[in-house]
Amino acid sequence: MNTNVGTPLDYCVCIYCPIAINKKQPIPIQSPVEGTASKPTEPVLLGNITDQTTIVAGWAEKGSTVKVKNEEGSVLGSSVAEDGTFQVKIPAQSGGTVLAISSTNSAEKSSAIQSTVEDTTNKPADPVLLDKITDQTTMVAGWAEKGSTVQVKNEFGTVIGSSVAEDGTFQVKIAPQTNGTLVTITSTNSAKKSSEIQTIVEPMSVLHLLPAN
Repeated sequence: MNTNVGTPLDYCVCIYCPIAINKKQPIPIQSPVEGTASKPTEPVLLGNITDQTTIVAGWAEKGSTVKVKNEEGSVLGSSVAEDGTFQVKIPAQSGGTVLAISSTNSAEKSSAIQSTVEDTTNKPADPVLLDKITDQTTMVAGWAEKGSTVQVKNEFGTVIGSSVAEDGTFQVKIAPQTNGTLVTITSTNSAKKSSEIQTIVEPMSVLHLLPAN
């Protein structure tokens, strides 16, 4: 009776032979990574899109293709941001329409933002200031749509004064604001439509403080 169960070498060959075969015939593994190219930064718009807008302008990754699409996903216009800026011609859209602005680079990577078309129907004209606002100003004066309510807000959006432009002019009392503060002046008419401007509080010039000769 043969009691030989095999030498250690035979045992090792028997065990590791399948592994050796697998090494000769490796199974390919597909990586889920889409690529190493970077996704472009989101496009930035120059101003709001209104129902009067026919050119959508702004900044996007240099060389990327910028497309403007409507709510149904239809492309309204496109252009290439050759120098990092873009201007896309579109037909005027109705107020309240949500538009998608996308930027696609050479690696077919995309980023997008959305913007709602602003309704300008019955929107009042922007208020006009009589003078600059300085850190000594306590009365903001100017012109606005007749009958509209004019509000002055600080950089936090807090109303610091308001009045009604009954005859098309306004005077709003405010507390003096710190030099460098961003101030917003809004005009809201009876249709609840608003327009606004912004200005930076300037320091009172030393020349203004000197007595006249």
